[in-house]
Formats: sequence, C-alpha cells, structure tokens
Amino acid sequence: MKLFTYGDSWTEGVGGNVEEELTTEIPEERTNIRQKYCWPKHLSELLECEVKNNGVGAFSNNSIFNTVCYQLKNEIITQDDFVVIMWSSSLRDQLPFFRTRIVFIFGVNDIRVNNIFAIIFSTVLVGIM
Repeated sequence: MKLFTYGDSWTEGVGGNVEEELTTEIPEERTNIRQKYCWPKHLSELLECEVKNNGVGAFSNNSIFNTVCYQLKNEIITQDDFVVIMWSSSLRDQLPFFRTRIVFIFGVNDIRVNNIFAIIFSTVLVGIM
C-alpha cells in the first residue's frame, strides 16, 4: 500500500518549521524541509507505508480534483493504495461571473485589477439587463 495525499500548502508542508525553511532560498531544499514536517509524512509513519505527497501551495479544489482524476485515469493510483484529500478553501475556486478572464480570489492567479467592485457590479448589471 502507498499513501497518496492531495491538498494545498498545508498538505505540501508549508509552515511546518518556518525557521528551518528560511535557512535556504533554494526551492528543492525548501521542499525537502517541508516534507520532513508535513502531515502526510506523519500519517505515513503511523500507517507504516510509503507516501506520495501531491500537496501544492495555492491549489484550488478544482485543481486538487483534477489531479486525483488524472492519477486515477492513468493508473498511478491503484486499488491497493490509500488516498487522503485535504480540500482547500472555496475562496480559491474560479468565480463564474467574470466573462472576460479567469479570476481567483487567492492563490497563484490573484486578482490583478484596480477596482474589483466595479467589475463585479458591472458584470452583474449587464447580466440582469
């Protein structure tokens, strides 16, 4: 059995040991540090199995879902494996009322507009009329 975990930065291990993370600027070294303190590692030790941590900082629930589906479809996850999903905040999901661009509230694609309220209300008003 292999443990597959999915989620956002909490699953990835961000913040598990901030002091140690800040000792390096090299992304690979930070990843190694995060893997030492993340909850998937602790769970794999309790289950006495190998872990494949698929946590990604700023991942939306849609991205998490798509990753799980892709790995199931491509038989990366087998019937003998154990899957744990830690869903992210719904604030990271796409907002469907922005017609001209994909906008996220938090995460990798943060809003980069000057007046978000004007965009929301003009979109809502156009949709009503």
